This record gives sequence, structure tokens and C-alpha cells, in this order.
Amino acid sequence: NIECYLNVAVFTITVSLAPLLLAGFSLICWHILHYFAKRDINPLVREVCLAVVVLNFFYSRWLPQSMFDAPFSTSCIFLCLEATAHRIVDYKIQGATNKLGRDGLPEGNIKDRYQLLSSRFTTITLLFLCQFTLGLFYIYALNNKTDGWSNSSGWRWFIAFLLVNLAGEEEVGNVFSFPYWLQLVKSENPRMQKTTTIWCCITISYTTEAKLRMFMSMIVNMFIRRIIICTAPIFLSLIDDPLDFVKDCLAVLFITKLDELDNPVSLEEDLKKKDRLNNERVCVQDCLGEGDIEDGEDGEDGEVMVTKKRLKAELESLEKRMKKELQSKMEAISSPCEKYRALQERVFMRYETGKRLV
Repeated sequence: NIECYLNVAVFTITVSLAPLLLAGFSLICWHILHYFAKRDINPLVREVCLAVVVLNFFYSRWLPQSMFDAPFSTSCIFLCLEATAHRIVDYKIQGATNKLGRDGLPEGNIKDRYQLLSSRFTTITLLFLCQFTLGLFYIYALNNKTDGWSNSSGWRWFIAFLLVNLAGEEEVGNVFSFPYWLQLVKSENPRMQKTTTIWCCITISYTTEAKLRMFMSMIVNMFIRRIIICTAPIFLSLIDDPLDFVKDCLAVLFITKLDELDNPVSLEEDLKKKDRLNNERVCVQDCLGEGDIEDGEDGEDGEVMVTKKRLKAELESLEKRMKKELQSKMEAISSPCEKYRALQERVFMRYETGKRLV
């Protein structure tokens, strides 16, 4: 049928020594141009090269036998090394350009939950645990596949490749933004030096929290995402039933977009919200134990932060004023009663005196 001819055409064009060497050479050239251009260039070229190289790991007889016997493990190692090299290039570019906003913070909107500093760190940790576990399940399932890779469909591989690369970040999840994280963790803005509490007991600065979030985002959105994006077309090409093909496409991409935000927000708005939430938590904690804030420090939206000592003094002063006010009111109430008693005693004394005289 038609799909058989399309399968033969796809494998003939992509799986051989010439396409493998051309893809490898083009990938190296892409990274070199990316470094010297100091900007992002067409990412589709990189994705095509990676897809061809990975496809040859699974089906090309020109590779060493050790690589051919473990194609998925070889692909994972290659993809992680390539992703690391790409981020090193980004690091060099960031060091050369060092573009920051007017307030020393990175420009652009927040697109995923790891970048959303106002979200609770405990929630982000649990989200990372879920994505990391799902990613490991995916890697384990493909790495221990026992029925081989021979029943693959080249045309379905091509369709799956187009799906994961042309659907956009809204459908496959945002890529790890290394320049954004570098600007954030290296920012000297005083707001990033404020402290917050994670896991209900550990006090760290905003910068340290950003570094932890950066590490979790790197694991999920750089390594696991790269492995899924480049190996999902091969996994999907093994599915015979068209309906299962559609369902598995959505299931695989769900892993990479689990941390996405529906509506991106600006970093400035997010920091204001985080300061407000953090101030509320600090106020509660400061009533129960010693805080690390200074008397009179301004909080967000004009709030004034106080320490436990000052708060205790204010409460004692308030208590004294309330007692004094209560005492004055009691005296005001009891004064007419005392006058009545005195008048009663005088009348009684006059009555007794008159009785004796009679």
C-alpha cells in the first residue's frame, strides 16, 4: 500500500552512512554558528539533525555493534551530551552579552511553574518528583523493550517528528531557558537577597531558591524533555493502531508540559506576589519565634514589619491602656453608688439621733 512505499522512502533517505555524517556535520556547524552569531538561529535545523542521528542509532548497520545493540541508551547519552554542550554555548553567549532589565532582573515573562517564584517550593518539589518519575518510567520502558525495533513505520516516525517539532512549545512544553536562569541567579537586585522559608523549616534567600528551582527545571526541561522529544517519534512509529498512535502522542507530550503555565506572568508581578505572601508568613512566624527582620522594615504595599520584642512591647502597652480605661469606667460606674451610700448613712444617723431625742 501507500504507507509501505512511504516507509521505504523515509528509511532510504534518512538511514544510511551519508545522512548520518551529513546530520552530524550540520549539527556541529549549527552550534558554531549559534556561538558566533550570539543569538538564536533556526532551531528546526538542529532538531532535524538530532532526529536523523538518533534514528540511525536504532537502524543503521554502519555503527559499531555495541551501539547498535543498545540504541536507546546510546541515544540518551548522546542527547544529554549535546544538550549540555548547547547550554555551555548559551553560558558563553550570556557572559559576552549579559543583557539584563533596568532593575538588574531578567526580561521576559515567566512560562513555567519552576520560574514562578511565588508558588510554594514544596509544591514545586512534588511537581518535580512527578515529572522526574514519569520520565524515568518512559526511559525504563524503552530501555527494556524486549520485542525489538524492527516493526517500525518510517512514515509514522516522520509524522511524529513533525508533531513534536512543529506543534510549538504550547503543546510540547517550554525548553529550559538557561539565559533566563543565569540572569536570575546572578542578579544583584536587593529583592533577590530577601529570605524565605522552604519545606516549613529551612530559611534561604530568593537567590538560593532560584538555584534549586533551576536545577529541577534543568533535569526536567533540558535532559528528560530532550530525550522524549528525540525518541518519541521512534516509540510512536512502533504503534500499529491509528487510534493508539493519537492517544500515545498526547500521553508522551503530557510529561513535558505538566509544569506549563496557562497564562505567562511578568517577573516583576511574580516577585511582588512572593514578597506579599512571604511577608504574611514571616509575620505569623515572628509572633511565634524570633524573626530575622529589622524594626520598621517596609514590607510590600506599605506594610511595616516588626520584631517579636517590639510586638511584645506594643501588646503590653495596649494591655495597660485597656486596664486603665476599664478602671476609669468602673470608677465612673461605682461613684454614684458610693454617694448614695453616704447619703443613706447620714439619713440613718439623723433618724437615730431624732429617735433618741424623742
